[in-house]
Amino acid sequence: MYTFKNVEKHLRSFLEGKRPFEMNNPKMKELLHRLSWNIYQKQHQRECEAATQYFLKFDTDRDPCLLTLNKERLYYRKIKEGNGEILKREDIPLLNYQIRLRNGEVVFDKVDLKRAIRGFKEGLVGRKIGEKGILYIHPEWGYQDFFMTPYADKLLEVNFEVMGLIE
Repeated sequence: MYTFKNVEKHLRSFLEGKRPFEMNNPKMKELLHRLSWNIYQKQHQRECEAATQYFLKFDTDRDPCLLTLNKERLYYRKIKEGNGEILKREDIPLLNYQIRLRNGEVVFDKVDLKRAIRGFKEGLVGRKIGEKGILYIHPEWGYQDFFMTPYADKLLEVNFEVMGLIE
């Protein structure tokens, strides 16, 4: 009978080189899938709680350059005011940007904006051509729809400059 305890014991034996791994068994596959899903859910919940705590430190009343775009999900810090056209939801902007984790690790610096994460798309609406800023994106508005990427449950920072519009 396969229980989580038995699966754990089996995995330990496999990792210690004492027995082969039984991935052909459908019950084992199902238990491993459920186990990995439970682990992912707990990790995601911890990361979301950490992001929410991080956002609670933001004081938009004292920092005029920091804007709340969506409470506890999306914040924006203006670095340089733009002087061009205001971006609309349907625009395809030409950008110079980097998506990073809070520890500075660069996640992406090129992405098809039609497939961009929600926080990035929403954060660009209302920005002006020539504007520079940083978006702070909660995990629920980040890569969570791209299940099991290493960034699915991470708070993201997007440094960007709007260079123009793609016609």
